[in-house]
Amino acid sequence: MALHSILVVNNSCNKVNEYQYDIYRCTEKFLKLDLNSNTSGPFNIYLDSTGTTAIYSGLTRNELISGVTVSIEC
Repeated sequence: MALHSILVVNNSCNKVNEYQYDIYRCTEKFLKLDLNSNTSGPFNIYLDSTGTTAIYSGLTRNELISGVTVSIEC
């Protein structure tokens, strides 16, 4: 079992939302922005709190409303 963090950074205001998951196997997480959110982006998504290499970079509000998949390796 491993604890993984997914960071979603709103680049327009440097706000960070962190999601932590206990992972028991290889998996994928689907992230989607709530339609009621008034945040504008662009957004970067990082895995494991490193903040050095973005899995996604420069996502628009519409792209995040549609949703993205984050693959978590074993």
